[in-house]
Amino acid sequence: MKSNSIRILIEGAIVASICFVLNITIGRIFIWPPSLATTPLPYFNLVPLVSSVYAYRRGMVPVIYMSLVLMIINIMATGQIWFAPVDNNFIVALDLLLEYPLAYLVYALPGLFANQVREGSVKYFVYGMILFGITKWIIHGSAGFFWQSAYVQGEHYKGAFFIFSFFIFNIAYVINTGLSIVVGVISYNRLKYIINKL
Repeated sequence: MKSNSIRILIEGAIVASICFVLNITIGRIFIWPPSLATTPLPYFNLVPLVSSVYAYRRGMVPVIYMSLVLMIINIMATGQIWFAPVDNNFIVALDLLLEYPLAYLVYALPGLFANQVREGSVKYFVYGMILFGITKWIIHGSAGFFWQSAYVQGEHYKGAFFIFSFFIFNIAYVINTGLSIVVGVISYNRLKYIINKL
């Protein structure tokens, strides 16, 4: 039992590392500015598929551990914590809560459907990734909107901030989820073997 727990934790650390590499690879390929090269921006990748397969394989609790490891890796790689640089302590606290623990803990959501997916349900395989992708998009979109609204005063800007945060900067989370679903469904038979091979 102890050796199996260690194996699950090691798997989680490996999955967290893969997700981090996927997050920064596109930035390096397309030569983003050096300050953004290791920043976990919403590049187009298959992170939802990789993390969801682990969630279906191991359930929610190990993924919570994996998501916290990923959060620490991202903070260490960037050397900074992103939050709204404003004098409003509530906005700062809200931004930190959204961008860090909540945005990372959503990786565990597909684990809600782990039993159904292990039984061979493609439908729940898709549902889990949709739940993850939409929730992550809403969290990051909200954080960006609150940050911009607090940083730049003026009610007339809020509509533009909402559109930019949800439908430009953070829309990649939705696109990544759609891409992951397509790839996941196409390769489902192979992934099902990985998910069930405990």
